[in-house]
Amino acid sequence: MILVAALTTLITMRTDTDTTILRTPGMLYQTREDGRISNLYAIKTVNKTPNDMPLRLELMNVTGDLELVGKTLELKGGALGRSEAFIILAKDQLTGMKTNVVVGIYSGDELLEEVSTSFVGPITTGNK
Repeated sequence: MILVAALTTLITMRTDTDTTILRTPGMLYQTREDGRISNLYAIKTVNKTPNDMPLRLELMNVTGDLELVGKTLELKGGALGRSEAFIILAKDQLTGMKTNVVVGIYSGDELLEEVSTSFVGPITTGNK
């Protein structure tokens, strides 16, 4: 009974996707023409369902832009998707040399998961 209950709990708590968002190794931050700072990220997402799934990414805890490089994220059922994206923040959004950024992974209006990553920027006098 305990094993059945544990298995049932694990299955019902399982997310439809599993996403990792990591800064591209060896890349420093870039200062854009408008003064905002950007970092390049590698995104890997596994669709754990048998259904095709269009995905959308949104910044959750900071104000900025998230720009996918190339095509949109549309995952086939059971497939692994890879993409790259720039996260672009104004200097006033940075909390130090490293800022924690939370990205929401959505399919339509449904929030599937939240993924944390770090954003690297310059040390400025306005940072805490």
